[in-house]
Amino acid sequence: MAYVVWAITGVLVAALLGAALPHRSMYGNIAALMLAGVFGALLGGIVGSGVVHADHAVTLPGTLGAIFGAAIFVLTVQAQPGARNGRIGRGNPGADDL
Repeated sequence: MAYVVWAITGVLVAALLGAALPHRSMYGNIAALMLAGVFGALLGGIVGSGVVHADHAVTLPGTLGAIFGAAIFVLTVQAQPGARNGRIGRGNPGADDL
């Protein structure tokens, strides 16, 4: 049951982050965002719940790990490494294009 909850959490996090940054997700690949969210949530949930997660119970550390894992993977997919003047964060100055 925990895997299903983590997968749904990943889809919700991907949808929320995709809606928060519409200029990137609107023209990007929505399926890639959803898959990244599910994959990150599954990995984060497994790491958050610890080594012994065989009981399939939904726990708070597992859910928090799923949220953080999904957010990290979705933001990584949205970074678009080929973008011109791509910056992560507000404090980094943009590089001049030649």
